Amino acid sequence: MEGSTIGDKIISKMIEQQLKTEFMAFTFFTGYGDQSANMSNSIKHIFNSITQTGLIGIIVESANVTF
Repeated sequence: MEGSTIGDKIISKMIEQQLKTEFMAFTFFTGYGDQSANMSNSIKHIFNSITQTGLIGIIVESANVTF
């Protein structure tokens, strides 16, 4: 889900250009604003630091059930 947060920044820019406006009526696509990259890097760091096989399995299974 965090990956979509980074993509949202691209989507919102495209919408702005197509509508030729800077009006941000679509804040859904702004994610964490200027902090989007930092938030994404934080979650990547957390997941990359997990080394317990059992915990990794639980995370993967949870993602599969979620999506």
